Amino acid sequence: MHRLRKSVGFEGWSSHPVCRKRYRFIIRSGGDTKACTRCGNTQNLSEGSNCKWCSMALDIENWVYSQLEDNTHLLHGVIHSNGYAHLLCLNGREGGSGFLTGRAIMDFWDRLCSSLAVRKASVMDVSRKYGMDYRLLHGITRGCSWYSEWGYEFKSGSYALTKEAYQSAVDTLSAIPLSEFLFQGRKPRTQLHSIISFYQSLSCSELVTVKDLFSFLLQMIRENSSKPASKSSVLCAWSKSDVERVQQTMVKILKASGRPQANWVTRWALKRSICKSASPQLIDYCLKHFGGVLVDDGSRVVSSRCNPGSNDFEYR
Repeated sequence: MHRLRKSVGFEGWSSHPVCRKRYRFIIRSGGDTKACTRCGNTQNLSEGSNCKWCSMALDIENWVYSQLEDNTHLLHGVIHSNGYAHLLCLNGREGGSGFLTGRAIMDFWDRLCSSLAVRKASVMDVSRKYGMDYRLLHGITRGCSWYSEWGYEFKSGSYALTKEAYQSAVDTLSAIPLSEFLFQGRKPRTQLHSIISFYQSLSCSELVTVKDLFSFLLQMIRENSSKPASKSSVLCAWSKSDVERVQQTMVKILKASGRPQANWVTRWALKRSICKSASPQLIDYCLKHFGGVLVDDGSRVVSSRCNPGSNDFEYR
């Protein structure tokens, strides 16, 4: 966790006297509703300050103060009367927003600060994405924080971590070669070995470093999230019959390759053999889920492995 600061360069607030007044800007994720402490019913605050069911007065003041501690707002920023601003909370689609992306909300906050001639703005970078600290994920793939796109720079880190030390750590992580994590034959193969080898086989370009791997993964996530959902499945763009048709064709190729117990067929060989019978995207999807497919009424099963020499998946 570290704090970022943006020096805007405006001096429009410099002549203001020092005072404790501050202004809060909040975009709530839900409606302005309050539950009655007596009957438990919830009503919108625009319907009055008394409960429309039991007529008890609603504690509006406490509700307002509770909003200042709520971290589910789409946006919560504060600007002090001396021109300093702090972004306290930002939640995009992963944080509960149904329409606004994190980038759109951040653009609004940036324009707001510029319009009000804010002198300096800060934010505590605690954002998470895909279950990871986004400052680390974005740092490895881009070399900087996500907030850097709006001019924010490293100010201070945990336990007095300097900007130079943090940047050196990010650069070191990004440049770690994937060969250090690949199967070498001296120890048993782990799930990590198989995962890295699998995505190396999917990529059209060579994945050499940790930065290459994470950049490729983020690209796949963005491409899949932008695809429209189909009627058959949210994650799969093809019907069950399409997948079964292609996989049955691949089963016939495995059977024709010789003794099933001895001969392994590579992923690329299978892909070349059926490249004219289906789209490349459908073939990749079928290969991804090919291991474990039951054959001959369940008497046999398709096995898969990652060849340590070629780092390519094989089937039999």
